[in-house]
Amino acid sequence: MNQPEQDQSPSFIPLDVYTKSKISSTAKVAGTVAILSISGTIISLIAYITKPSVRTGLAKEGFDDATLQMATQGSVVFVAFSVIVSAVLFYMLYSFAKFAQKGLATDDRRSLNKGLFHLATYFKVIAIIFLCALAFLFLSVLMMMLGAAA
Repeated sequence: MNQPEQDQSPSFIPLDVYTKSKISSTAKVAGTVAILSISGTIISLIAYITKPSVRTGLAKEGFDDATLQMATQGSVVFVAFSVIVSAVLFYMLYSFAKFAQKGLATDDRRSLNKGLFHLATYFKVIAIIFLCALAFLFLSVLMMMLGAAA
């Protein structure tokens, strides 16, 4: 049997109209979510930078200045880490949206594959973050249990 000429093209996407429309709508939602997430990160960063620092005696709650400085530095590291992770997740999700829509609009298999690769990387990063959070949760529960047993 002879295949149609379009099927022999390396960039032709053999998907039906329904699947293409679902991928396209998913890419549109992903693009919107990516823009909203990076906007939220930028707003949080601005709020963190512009918030006034409390330096009254009552706010110390019995801690010395070195302890307060260490807590402040820890929150700066957490905010920086959060911004970096948010930027990476934004890039992956937005790239999926951009490449998937481009690939479906032009029937380009390479662009669609590149977009799906970015989506897969997005979920891998989310899974790594989730596993790290579970590990920290497990360790904190373990430490609380060991502290209660002592």
